[in-house]
Amino acid sequence: MSTHILVKFSDNWAGEIDLAGFRFFTPQAWEDTKTTWKKTFLDGPVECYFGTHQFIKYEHYQDLMDRLTVEDITLDQYTTLSTLLPLHPRKSRYGHFPGF
Repeated sequence: MSTHILVKFSDNWAGEIDLAGFRFFTPQAWEDTKTTWKKTFLDGPVECYFGTHQFIKYEHYQDLMDRLTVEDITLDQYTTLSTLLPLHPRKSRYGHFPGF
């Protein structure tokens, strides 16, 4: 049974920098995140920064969603991954993952 969702992000900035990362969600947290993202895009394009001045601009919600791979994972898989790859106390994601 799926208790968590693994969401992987992958994109490229200006043909120069590959960006990748992932984040774990509970099913409810993932639904809440998608709802928040959809509302954010109602105001127009969204810029996701990954450096001091570097960002990728997504024109539409689906543009961002197309850069994500979403997988259901079991509690055992979540426990194994989170044990092997512990999070920094002030971070909620691994690598580059959109946040706005």
